[in-house]
Amino acid sequence: MPHDSEGRVRASAVAAASREEDASRTLRWLLAVSAAAALAFAPFGIALHPDQAPLFAAIALSTPAACLAALVMMKRGRVRAAAWTLVVSTLMGITAFLLVSGGTGSPAVAAVVAPVVLAAMVLGWRECIGFGVAALGDILLITFGTPFVVTFASPVPGEGAVRPVVLTLLVFLITSTLVFFVRSRSRVLDGLRKANSGLKTAANVFRTANEGIAVTDGDCRVVDVNDAYCRMHGRERQEFLGRDVRADTSGRYPPEFHREIVRSLEERGEWSGELWQRRADGSEFPTLFSLTTLADEAGHAEGYVGICTDISEIEQMRCRLRELATHDTLTGLANRAVLYDSLSSAVAHARREEKPVGVLFFDLDRFKQVNDTLGHGKGDDLLVAVADRVTRVMRGSDTLSREGGDEFTVVVKDLEQSQLVEVVARRVLEALNEPFDLGGEPLHVTASMGIAMFPSDGEDPDELLRHADVAMYRAKELGRNRMQFFSSELQSQFDRRVSMENGLRQALRQDELFLLYQPQVDLRTGRVDAVESLVRWSARDGIVVMPDDFIPVAEESGLIIPLGEWVLRRACADASRLHSAGFPDVRVSVNVSARQLHEMDLTRLVTAVLAESGLPPAALELEVTESALMFDVDEAARKLA
Repeated sequence: MPHDSEGRVRASAVAAASREEDASRTLRWLLAVSAAAALAFAPFGIALHPDQAPLFAAIALSTPAACLAALVMMKRGRVRAAAWTLVVSTLMGITAFLLVSGGTGSPAVAAVVAPVVLAAMVLGWRECIGFGVAALGDILLITFGTPFVVTFASPVPGEGAVRPVVLTLLVFLITSTLVFFVRSRSRVLDGLRKANSGLKTAANVFRTANEGIAVTDGDCRVVDVNDAYCRMHGRERQEFLGRDVRADTSGRYPPEFHREIVRSLEERGEWSGELWQRRADGSEFPTLFSLTTLADEAGHAEGYVGICTDISEIEQMRCRLRELATHDTLTGLANRAVLYDSLSSAVAHARREEKPVGVLFFDLDRFKQVNDTLGHGKGDDLLVAVADRVTRVMRGSDTLSREGGDEFTVVVKDLEQSQLVEVVARRVLEALNEPFDLGGEPLHVTASMGIAMFPSDGEDPDELLRHADVAMYRAKELGRNRMQFFSSELQSQFDRRVSMENGLRQALRQDELFLLYQPQVDLRTGRVDAVESLVRWSARDGIVVMPDDFIPVAEESGLIIPLGEWVLRRACADASRLHSAGFPDVRVSVNVSARQLHEMDLTRLVTAVLAESGLPPAALELEVTESALMFDVDEAARKLA
């Protein structure tokens, strides 16, 4: 985590600062000793060699000046320049001493060149090979460089040979030691620069992170927060400092929830999950929150780090998905799943309390006509208006849902008596009888409603819904714009109707239909000049089903469309054969229903059938009922023209 790396960087910086302070203290002490030694050496040299007094005076002044310059350079961070200043100053002292002491020839030159080469090697190794090799090189030079210098720099044995060798050795040791500590300081400064860079990076991450970050002490008191955390909660940074971070948590959680967080932090050192937070204005918002314990070296908690991400948009999407899964997208009413759950709960409660529950199932009469004449957009507007109006007249405990299309269901709960459901039903129907304003002429609609009661009409939701549907269809058969309670007789009628519909579908597939023709005689001539086609159904059991029994079922189920096409094709084919048999003047009459006239392309069908059968158009008569013409006069006139 960012906070762990920040702690490691801070610890590294503290250690590096400590090492740097120790090295600086030692180096300052050595520089002071070097300056003091140079000042003490000058009078001694002048006393031995009065003729070289100016040279010794220069050494006495230049060495402390070099030490002072090195200190200033180190303070300003110019470590490399400080090192070279010390090296050059020391070499100048060696050279002066050798010249004064009489060292000449190759030994004197070697005594000057050797420290230069070795000091340069010390500085160069660190730059080329790195920290570890440089430290090793420094130690090796100090440890093994002494005998090399003594051997290489010593003149031919004789009087005065010890002084330049010993002094050269001492100066070299001082120079190497100074270089070693200068490089140590350089390494410390490099560590500090890296530590500072890491601290800056961690601070930038903390400040600019999109997630809200809060750091607390062991008592959950806020030590620091970043900008994102302030924006999420609507507070300034100063308002958080010293504040208990738990004060911003929503009050919706029980004590067990908070104890679980504490237990997780104690056992695993972390906790994460969804947590609702509270803003400064009191509003609440969901976050994805993670907590991590900051432990000391002994493993004791000395603070906590909390990172939170605002997931309000995700929560809104979840709510929207739940809304789509449980409610109708057009009207906002409960869908069938919610209705079923509500009805199941109501039945279970009513069974315990021994109270009735009512199920009202209704749809709008002739809603298809609204869609066909005004358009589906107006049809949707009507459904929304119906949902709103019915909701306003319902009781608060009732549930209204849209089943689909123009079908609605109401679950009436908490009834003391079964008769009270009729009051609710009449209130709904009366509300729907009022005209609807859809931005044009007032629109009048009616509804047909079926009612089923628990426990008399069903013991479970499926049975109650099915029986309310049966009662609603009976209300339509009785003239629409009414309510109808379910009864066992209605169930029998419904079962017969379903059986009739299924049988009629099978009859169309298996050619169980046939036509009878009723002749029309011209009284003036006594000749048959036309026949009327009458459809009959010969069921499997040999019983002939009359049109009055199956035509209403065909009309209601939509089977009248394929049935009418079959009658038209068979009648034209029979009439064509009659013409071929020597009766060319006989016409055939076929009945056309309202659904055939308005729901199919009758003109195209008649044209195609006449072409297939070879029957002259004048030999075909279409009989249309008055109700079919009045359904849409203009459309009927256009198709029959």
